[in-house]
Amino acid sequence: MFFCVDMLHFFAQFFTMKPQHLSALFLCLFYALFAQAQGYTLIEGNIKIPDGKEVNVTIVTDALTNERTIISTPLDEQGNFKLAFRISNAAIVRFEHGFENMLIYVTPNQRTKVTFEADSMWKTIQWSGDGANNNNYMVAYHNQFDGKEVDQTYIDLKTDGMSTDAFALYANNLKDRKMRFLNDYILKHPFTDHFEDYARGDVLYNWGYDLLRFAASVDWLVPHSYYNFLTQIPLQNNLLVDSRPYNDFLQTYLTYQYQLDKQNLGNQSAMLAKYNIAQNLLTDEKIRYFTLAKLILNGSATVATEGIADLETLPILNKQTLI
Repeated sequence: MFFCVDMLHFFAQFFTMKPQHLSALFLCLFYALFAQAQGYTLIEGNIKIPDGKEVNVTIVTDALTNERTIISTPLDEQGNFKLAFRISNAAIVRFEHGFENMLIYVTPNQRTKVTFEADSMWKTIQWSGDGANNNNYMVAYHNQFDGKEVDQTYIDLKTDGMSTDAFALYANNLKDRKMRFLNDYILKHPFTDHFEDYARGDVLYNWGYDLLRFAASVDWLVPHSYYNFLTQIPLQNNLLVDSRPYNDFLQTYLTYQYQLDKQNLGNQSAMLAKYNIAQNLLTDEKIRYFTLAKLILNGSATVATEGIADLETLPILNKQTLI
């Protein structure tokens, strides 16, 4: 009975709607039904005083080659939008409008909403719905550190000319402040899915990467005790194989190991040495093959002369099976 009354009420309103309202209704129904039926992730939102006619999401579709796909959708006259896309696993993607953008964490079938002012995204953006705490943390983290101490270029400029001890102290304090902020935030706003692994990995592996890059900048001429931080960082992290901070750290760690062994390698090139080091050190197959493939792709000019196997000889079906 209630169903019949509701349906009669719906049809009475339906047949009196203006054409533009009908179009909007059909569009909303299409997005909702299409996204739900196809298992798509859906982001919808409103932008106040838009700085463009569309919003974009950039997805890294191949972590080895950094190939990307851009998904776009237009804004309506009120700055509203709906954007649906398909992913097979949880991923970090770039959400963009105009000249502003931020990284967000999305999962398959996620339904999330966002609002912000176009000329001040970081100060006004607010996420709600599925996984809102994850992405609101990304915003709060960026703002807490003023958008600077989460940026590698800023850190390089700030620490230029520092002594080894001064840099280690700076890096350690920065890591501790970031971890405290993360721990305090998660107590009040629990994360979903595996986002905590990503958030902690981002702090930990950026810290390790910064310390290794500093050692490299002074030709690795630092006291042996400087490298004690490496005991606090897991070398193999299966959950973060395609994470940029983790891969930056791991690739630089291989260079560090090469520097330790260089005197015993004779005429062996850095490329071949790091390849062999990765084969011996990385026992996790997913991490090992991904890292070897990265080395091959990054050093393709020397692969042939070093006698290193190409991608087709790795025990995988194709690049996509690595990620």
